[in-house]
Amino acid sequence: MNRLSGGMSAADLAQAILLHRHHATRSDLTAGAFPAPPGRTPVELCTSSGAVAAPTCATRMTEYVAPATSDRPPPLGSDADPRLSIVSPAPETRVWRNPEVPAAMDRLVLRAQVSPAVHQIVWLVDRQTYALADPAAPLYWPTSPGVHRFQIRLPLQHGESRVIRVVVQ
Repeated sequence: MNRLSGGMSAADLAQAILLHRHHATRSDLTAGAFPAPPGRTPVELCTSSGAVAAPTCATRMTEYVAPATSDRPPPLGSDADPRLSIVSPAPETRVWRNPEVPAAMDRLVLRAQVSPAVHQIVWLVDRQTYALADPAAPLYWPTSPGVHRFQIRLPLQHGESRVIRVVVQ
């Protein structure tokens, strides 16, 4: 362990794990990026809407999707449209921050319900993308003072929940 720093050894380990998960070698890396996972296609999403990025979209993220889902699905109104709802926090929730708790532990649990089930949802906080997550798993948001609005949407599809307002003091 002589001349081995935590940052260097941790970074090498993380890279080795990711290379293994992506079935890639170090020579496959281009400018530090990993190749697309097998059977997936990169699609640019607009972070504010979760939909395929239009030329006017200011902030974007790349998501790797199965080729069949990379096209925009039919508009809302079909029988297969999922119903999206936020289970937690409840509408008009008031949260008081605890000054004795470390800031990293002062967080709010986010839970969603989607029927029929989907693989991923996009959580929006104050109209900004917060996370791409599994709807069945809880997600934690670090609280910050103010009035906040939470919403969930489907990536690459139409569909969104109603907006939930939360006040953090």
